[in-house]
Amino acid sequence: MVAEPTFLAGPVSLGAARVLALGVAAYTVATAAHTRRAYRHRLEDRGSALLATFVMAGLAALLWQEGARLLPAPYSLVVLVLSMVGVIITLGYTLSDAERRLQEWREQVKAALDEWAEKMLPPERKEQWLEARLAEYGAEEKRKTPHLMMALFILGYLALGYPILRGTLRLVDAETMPREFLVNLQVPVEAGWLAAGHVVSTTFLLGVLFLLLPVEMVRLRFPELGYPFKETINSLLREREHGLFGAHYYIAATLPFAILLLTREPVGWSTSLYAVVAVLVVAIFGDSASALFGKRYGKRTWPHNPNKTYVGTVAGTLVSVVLALPFVGVYAALVCGLVFLLVDVLAPIPFSASDNILNPLALAAALLAIQDELAPLLPYY
Repeated sequence: MVAEPTFLAGPVSLGAARVLALGVAAYTVATAAHTRRAYRHRLEDRGSALLATFVMAGLAALLWQEGARLLPAPYSLVVLVLSMVGVIITLGYTLSDAERRLQEWREQVKAALDEWAEKMLPPERKEQWLEARLAEYGAEEKRKTPHLMMALFILGYLALGYPILRGTLRLVDAETMPREFLVNLQVPVEAGWLAAGHVVSTTFLLGVLFLLLPVEMVRLRFPELGYPFKETINSLLREREHGLFGAHYYIAATLPFAILLLTREPVGWSTSLYAVVAVLVVAIFGDSASALFGKRYGKRTWPHNPNKTYVGTVAGTLVSVVLALPFVGVYAALVCGLVFLLVDVLAPIPFSASDNILNPLALAAALLAIQDELAPLLPYY
């Protein structure tokens, strides 16, 4: 068994964690304001927005109380920088004429490609080119793109985090770097691949959240204005979801909260980090399998929820069990499958809420409850 790494939580770590907590608290207030509006106008996402408000409040409290230990400097400073970058980019993009110029550039690129195809390709190839350029993914496939992109953080745990930290240590000057930073870079590297992957992935998960938040606030409050990735975000939303929080916000907010909850207790990262990976694979791939298989092969929908099919629920449950198995063992994998099944079937009851919030929260709670039963089939490395 590998003990939980002990970071050096000095004044910089404490200060950065407190500033991050205040930032999350400010966004909690903004989320609560949307929740109030959602209930006043009976918007479809009012239940999800209410849960998101509690998640953000919980994340703020967790960072305030234990952020210096859970995410010490320099990781917390990286998140802090990303949060400021998110605000600066969003405001700069919105207040400038960037959206119009970007649209003009897109049109120029399309025109140039069409002109190239007209000149260079034979007629039969030109038709294939036009068909391929105009072809689009189905709506559900596009909606699941952010989920599948979150799989990069699984790679962060299993493969990318360790070499990133090792490379950082080789680049920095140990004599001039503050001891607090140096120790906190060395500790997860010495603890192994999963520990290094954890701090790197958690850092960038929180960074993604802070990059998304200002964009979401501008989109909801001033939808007529330009904001980063406007065309992409709008293409991922269902027609009725314009004016509501997007699924990308719910999953980006809830996953880091669930991860920090799982790794805050001194049960040993040799099991809790595998539990984190299990939550990630189920929340990302289980949900995507349910939606994509249900859309393609599902015929019969649940009576109380026309957005879910029997086939999709079964597919998501099986994928959840199979992918969680190597990380938490047979018993806990079956629990993960049961949790996914219950969320997929019962999510609209007693009130409608996004499974992008419910899945990570319910999975983290279940794995915390059975933490003594976790039996990873993979060796800690």
